[in-house]
Amino acid sequence: SQTPTEIVVYDLRQKKFVLLDVVREYRLELPQYAVVQMLEQLRTMVNEDEQTAWLASREFRETVDIDAGKIELVNDHVRYSATGQRPDDAAVQAMLFEFLDQFTMLGATDPRRMPPFPRMMFNQTLKKYGIFPAEIEIRIVGNGLANGDLHVQTRHTVMNQLSSNDHQRISMAKKCWTSFREVNLQAYRDLPAVADSGNGREPRAR
Repeated sequence: SQTPTEIVVYDLRQKKFVLLDVVREYRLELPQYAVVQMLEQLRTMVNEDEQTAWLASREFRETVDIDAGKIELVNDHVRYSATGQRPDDAAVQAMLFEFLDQFTMLGATDPRRMPPFPRMMFNQTLKKYGIFPAEIEIRIVGNGLANGDLHVQTRHTVMNQLSSNDHQRISMAKKCWTSFREVNLQAYRDLPAVADSGNGREPRAR
């Protein structure tokens, strides 16, 4: 199988993310509380800009067809639609939605990505009706983030058992986790450095 360029691990026990850049052999460790702080800082910035304030809007029109497993969330700028099913096992359902929530919030750590607030709202709608998406379609129009409209489709597959390829990837992730050089967020995302309270050092996200 093709070697991934990045591996992202969410450590549920320690409540932290571990990002592994396979190409540069970088490791970034981010505690969940640090991601939440960045998320709230981003929310403030988004709300203060007239061109992007719509991203934090909670005003959506909701359309749901439980029998067909279809959900749609729409406002004047963004349309999220999904088809999926309700997992039979409540414990599995909880883990799946935890996965969606945490990895959506992680988007706040990369300023080049679209702020995650519309997707977070959609996750809450999926959770409310207990539908885990097999396919999601996103359409954004008239946005202040890029020229033109945006159309993205994603697919999600839930496997009941790990394959031999999965076990190989887990082994690879463990090896990268222990051997890669730990760096801060600026270095990992290749962002301009920010001085740390006048001492000339970059802040370190741990």
